[in-house]
Amino acid sequence: MKVTIGGATYKIAFTHSNFQILKRLTLCQIFRVREDPPGDAFVSAGQTRVHKNDVYCKETGRKLSLARALKAGGFSREERKLFWAAYRYRAVERNLGTRLASDPEPTSSPRRAESSSL
Repeated sequence: MKVTIGGATYKIAFTHSNFQILKRLTLCQIFRVREDPPGDAFVSAGQTRVHKNDVYCKETGRKLSLARALKAGGFSREERKLFWAAYRYRAVERNLGTRLASDPEPTSSPRRAESSSL
């Protein structure tokens, strides 16, 4: 997921570990994308751990770890709002963004048209 704030582009990466009961965690890392030299510069990170008696939820872990990473990064309230807006609409951009540009409108199948006329 990428966010652009005031000419700077940030990349957010989530890492999940749900393999061992005592080490279930979610890590959120924020990087600043650099053009020269190419690569990403680490900005901040936030981590959440799941209690051994709790049920692991990837979405909850992402939200908590992102909040902690934003706090550790020292972003202003307005900047945090932009990060959260990008987080909330990440699936919409990923699923619809490519379809709107390249794919034609979906058409109904002939089978449905036949069954509706009966």
